[in-house]
Amino acid sequence: MACWWTCTVLLLGLMLSIRKSDSNDAKLKSVYVSLYGNDSKSCGSQSQPCQSIAQAVCQVQAGGQIYLDGKGTVQRPYNCSSSLPDSSGIIISKNLTMKAFYSTPNVFCVEGFHFQKTNGEQQALRLELSGIAFWTTPLTFEDWHQVKIINCSFYNTPRALSIQIHNTMAFRLDIEGFSSFHNNSQCIKLLLLEYIGNKSRLISINISNTHFEQNGLYGVQRSERGIMKIASSDHKTLKQVDVHVFCEKVKCAKNQGPFVHLNVSTAITNETYKDLELSFNKLPSRKNSLDKKPKLAVNSLCFSNARKTRAKFVKLKCRNYRSVQCIKTQSDEADVDVQDAFFHKQSTMKTAGSCISIEANIRASLRILNSTFKENEADAGGSLFVDSPDGFLYVNLTNVTFTRCRAKKYGCAVTIGKPSWRGHHNQSSPQKLHLTFRNVTIERWKGKYFKCTAVHVLLKSGNVTVEESKFHKKTRTTVEGALRVVTTGGESNISVSKCTFKDEAVKARKGFIVEVVAGNGNAGIVTIADSFIINNASAKKKVALFISPKYRIRLVNITLIAFRCGFRGVSSSPANTSFLVDISIDNCNFINNVYDVKLAIYDPTFAKVLVKNTLFTSRVVKQ
Repeated sequence: MACWWTCTVLLLGLMLSIRKSDSNDAKLKSVYVSLYGNDSKSCGSQSQPCQSIAQAVCQVQAGGQIYLDGKGTVQRPYNCSSSLPDSSGIIISKNLTMKAFYSTPNVFCVEGFHFQKTNGEQQALRLELSGIAFWTTPLTFEDWHQVKIINCSFYNTPRALSIQIHNTMAFRLDIEGFSSFHNNSQCIKLLLLEYIGNKSRLISINISNTHFEQNGLYGVQRSERGIMKIASSDHKTLKQVDVHVFCEKVKCAKNQGPFVHLNVSTAITNETYKDLELSFNKLPSRKNSLDKKPKLAVNSLCFSNARKTRAKFVKLKCRNYRSVQCIKTQSDEADVDVQDAFFHKQSTMKTAGSCISIEANIRASLRILNSTFKENEADAGGSLFVDSPDGFLYVNLTNVTFTRCRAKKYGCAVTIGKPSWRGHHNQSSPQKLHLTFRNVTIERWKGKYFKCTAVHVLLKSGNVTVEESKFHKKTRTTVEGALRVVTTGGESNISVSKCTFKDEAVKARKGFIVEVVAGNGNAGIVTIADSFIINNASAKKKVALFISPKYRIRLVNITLIAFRCGFRGVSSSPANTSFLVDISIDNCNFINNVYDVKLAIYDPTFAKVLVKNTLFTSRVVKQ
């Protein structure tokens, strides 16, 4: 009996010894770190904190939390000290949350934090960082699934966040809670590598309440500098990927390089930008760059090159950029919405569309609502350039104002399509265009070096509608008229109604207020109705309406005052087709013009000119 009792006591003692040994090696759910702690196999409690982040990573269990005490870290930040002598930086391969404890902890680790998936790891890997200041500390992620950053700051790093996605189907990045990036060469880069799976991948990036300031000023290649870059390693073999970007209440100021540069040719994007302020940014200078001859010139703040781009901009402020466009899309298909936006002092004298430039291979849709474009300039399309060569294009502008916009070539404010220019025969235009201006105001536009019309439209066929809009300008020698529409191949319906056109220049050379021409016969129909067109009485050198008789022409209830010619139609017979002339002038007023109507029509197949209920007078009638 005594023997049995002795054996039992010895066995219990052995079990307690084993359990105590296991407890020493067990991982902790919560680990505390302080500069005044000590690294050991038993550290991590709030009363016995670890001293280094590396030791805390060893102590914490998967899915656990590390709390960093910020006291004393301003003078002596946490570093990369590690129990592994040959390690480069801190390597983390498990789910983790790292938060501030007491004051803000500062981290200085040039070698960086490396978040890597171990061989054979199948679970989704997630990281949350909160309330930490990283100084010259790059964070790299390889096949991670979710990264959440709350109220963190990143300073003086060649690349703050570097993300590579290879065999992960879905990745999500959240940056929120008043985070900031300051003086980094590049803030975020996400690189998509070839994917061996068959399903499409999903990339989600959400940024809110975040400031980016003075980034991209130094180091690395010019094409790698800026705020955020999303790219793929191989454009030919990469499978379809869905890219969702949502930015809200983001301020981006005094940076060099783009805000977002998305260049994934197989991507279908869904991008939303709300309360985004982009101000005083510019392109990186070659003087401070390691890349003296960059292969890719980054010349836009929000760039998207994808299979299909869907982007929405709400309350966007884009101002004071030289040689850089604000929004640029070059995709097979594009669908862009702009609401309540403000564009000011954009200047791109070597490219078209300083504020918005969209080129789509198949089709494009652009809607602009309640927005203002002020003092912008470009090579062509001072504020806006849109084209879908031989594709389908839908453009709708409602409650939009353009003020003091100018261009070097054509379209002082807006250009649709790309005309040939001075011997360059790279003309392109949409096969089908639906263009609508409703309550649009364009004033004080100006050409630079050459004349340019406020709105220049080139199309093969489609509809152009201008309603309840105003074109007011003191036209000088470098400026042409208000609206020019050119049809190059099919039939177009052009309608201008309830509009006012005022040219108040005392000195002005010859030109047109509205010009509609065609390169083919039976070009469609032009209707000008319920509109008022006036020129300065002492400068009768302009033509109010120049419309090709290749269109059927309807002038209804319009008033034209003080022009060299009120309505002029000139055309020769088109080749290989009939030439039917059909002109109707109904209930109009031609007042104080040198010539009211001048028609020069050569060899028509059929001609009909109808004038009724119309007043022709040499002076303004006082009532």
